[in-house]
Amino acid sequence: MTEYIDKEAALSLVQPDTPEDEKAAITIATAKKLIRSIIQRTPAADVEKMSDGYHTFADLYEQRLILSAALAKNNPHAWKSKRHEDGSVPFGGGWFIMGFDTDEGCYTYHYELKDWDLFQCEELDKGKPWDGHTSKDVRRLLLIPAADVAPVVHGRWIEQEKYTFGTMYDCSICGNRILDNGHSWNYCPNCGAKMDEVSE
Repeated sequence: MTEYIDKEAALSLVQPDTPEDEKAAITIATAKKLIRSIIQRTPAADVEKMSDGYHTFADLYEQRLILSAALAKNNPHAWKSKRHEDGSVPFGGGWFIMGFDTDEGCYTYHYELKDWDLFQCEELDKGKPWDGHTSKDVRRLLLIPAADVAPVVHGRWIEQEKYTFGTMYDCSICGNRILDNGHSWNYCPNCGAKMDEVSE
């Protein structure tokens, strides 16, 4: 955000000068004095509380933090470190760097150490080299490979013998037999199939 007032820059624009026209000098000097007084009394902007009418900077930062942590969770392409590549501590201490590896290079963020445990990903002794990426390269994150997970298998329980102490059911996928004595099994403990198919 470049819209908020930089006091020093604003004050430098209204320093007293010595115009040739003495009368004009008095008028200009008075105006500059008034402007300087207003600027000096203007409170410093609290960037975290700046808002677009919907979210503050603090809100958006928290959103980015949580989304980054969610994307990094158990992601083999994510990493974190308490040191930069050259061994330096981010911002002199109290921060860490985390990043995502993509086919176009790394994309990194810095977060406060208090949020270290939110990031469940590989911990490195030192961060990876910075390749010059900027916020304009954020779409690199879309190139992170999808997680390598097994597809969900859907099945159903096929009712078998009934007993006074419960009913036997077979898994339609692997044939594993269980006893359901009042408990509802929504997955097969043998093959992991999700039992949500409609019975024939």
